[in-house]
Amino acid sequence: MDLVPEIQTCINAATDLLALATTAARNNKSLQGHGNYASRFHDCVVTLSIAEKKLMQFLSGRAVTCCDQIENKLLVIKNPVSTLQTRKDAFRELDFIFKTIVGPHIAQHDEPTKPNEELVISLALFKNAPAYLQRVAAQANGCFNERWFDASAVMIRRIVESLIIEVYEKNGRSTEIQSGDQYLMLADLVKKIGSQTYWALNRETQKTLPLLKSVGDRSAHARYYGTQRNDIERILVGLRVTVDNLLQHAGYAP
Repeated sequence: MDLVPEIQTCINAATDLLALATTAARNNKSLQGHGNYASRFHDCVVTLSIAEKKLMQFLSGRAVTCCDQIENKLLVIKNPVSTLQTRKDAFRELDFIFKTIVGPHIAQHDEPTKPNEELVISLALFKNAPAYLQRVAAQANGCFNERWFDASAVMIRRIVESLIIEVYEKNGRSTEIQSGDQYLMLADLVKKIGSQTYWALNRETQKTLPLLKSVGDRSAHARYYGTQRNDIERILVGLRVTVDNLLQHAGYAP
């Protein structure tokens, strides 16, 4: 089961901290004081604490009943005086909570109803993609089926934006589309991937990307504009080609 990014980021940070603590124990190094391992441990704790804060913000309002347990396990993992075995036990228990309690709870309450028709994009294309992309694609279809065309166009825009970022992340080039610790806006993402020489985007993808952005932008930002059915229908062939192309370069092709 794919976990939401907030949970996965927390697990990744805890994993890094545990790996460092394991290496320190193997080399009989302290995690307290001002030594090299202590300094690196402090950095890992900061990273994990930031991830924990974002996770708790995400979980608030979702009726998750085990937040106290999560915080307690993380406290053990971050404590420099915890024994290695105690830290490992806390990590295993935390992983169990995430995967058997929190993850299924969020999936049950956040997962959109699967649309009866897939008139915008086939969900089969996303079977190897992360769960969040599958949800966005389902929402693009569902909104279209309900004639919520502005919302459908915004979801299409989000698919394109997310896939461009996935391509760069999966190929280890995410810093090229970042300004500080934030990803560029979609207009700049489209320019970046359109001008790069690493991945051979087909001609239709290069032609369609600005159009998909434009349709989504108008739906999201134009105050008096209302997207119509034909506005979306005329981009569907190009959308399919673009999604195929980007999924391939991100390593998610079905």
